[in-house]
Amino acid sequence: MVLGLTLPEFVYLDPARPSTTIEINTTADGTSRVAAAAITAYASAESARVAATTAQYSADQAAVTARRQALRAGLLAVAAGVLTALGLMVRWRTQSNTEAERRDSRFAMAIEHLAHEVESVRIGGIYTLEALAREDPDGTSETVVQILTNYTKRHREERVAALASEQEAPASSPDQRVACAASARSRRYPTPLDLSGADLSGAKLFDADLTNANLVAVELSDANLVAADLSNADLTNADLTNANLTTTCLENAVLRSARLTGADLYRARLWKAILVDADLERANLSEANLYGVDGSRANFASAGLDRARLASSTLIGANFHGANLSRATLAEANLAGSDLSTAHLWHADVAGADLKGANLAGAKLMGVQHWGSHLSHPESVD
Repeated sequence: MVLGLTLPEFVYLDPARPSTTIEINTTADGTSRVAAAAITAYASAESARVAATTAQYSADQAAVTARRQALRAGLLAVAAGVLTALGLMVRWRTQSNTEAERRDSRFAMAIEHLAHEVESVRIGGIYTLEALAREDPDGTSETVVQILTNYTKRHREERVAALASEQEAPASSPDQRVACAASARSRRYPTPLDLSGADLSGAKLFDADLTNANLVAVELSDANLVAADLSNADLTNADLTNANLTTTCLENAVLRSARLTGADLYRARLWKAILVDADLERANLSEANLYGVDGSRANFASAGLDRARLASSTLIGANFHGANLSRATLAEANLAGSDLSTAHLWHADVAGADLKGANLAGAKLMGVQHWGSHLSHPESVD
């Protein structure tokens, strides 16, 4: 007996199996039932295999799709970042060009204002130049300083000539004073600044950089120079009456014949400064560092020098009449021929100091430490 069985089509997905019908020879004893059961089991196994293959294929396709989507998203993100960067660059360049054009316009207008016949307009131009130098210190400050120093040059030269001949210096106009102060505040480069003869009276120069500056015969009375740097500056014949020089650096500065009457030099640094013939009457030099200064013939009358450091200084013929030198350090200082009459030297350190010929009449010497070998008979010890 021949039994024809047709298997489900999904079993035969393989092209190598084109037939869907199997012929089975059967006998009367029921062998066909056994064959049918085997075929059914085989069909089930094939179905399971196909289902597993289909599931794996679907998973692989899903993974490929996910990778493609991730790659696409990454490429889109990179493209977006590049476009954003390009946009920012274009915007920055546009903004920079606009700002540069705006600065150039302000600069040109400020130069025009310097030549205006109205003084207030000239002053406005000076302040504009100072603002431009502050906004762009590396690119504009040097140009601004040169313009302003040239603007004041003629007037400054007239003042220097008048002072040199002991004549009355010509009065400075407000725009001249503003220009001098602005040029001092705008300096941001190492080239020495020439403001000789400038009128900077009352100028606000807090923390200004005036190192190596030429300030000969400059007018700085009542000026604010707190924490300014005047190291190596030439202040010969300068007028610093009542100026505020608190914590100012004047190291190696030349202050020959300078006027510092009533000036505040609290904690100022005058290390090795030249103070020959300078007038510091009633000046406040408390806790100032005057190590190694040359103050020969300088006038320190009634000055406050408590806790000041004057070690190794040359103070030949200096006037300290009535000065307060309490707890000051004068070790190894040369005070030969100086006037210390009525000075307060309580607990001062004069170890090794040269006091030959010094006038100590009425001086307060209580607690003076380490009298040197160059003083034999102090006239007064109170």
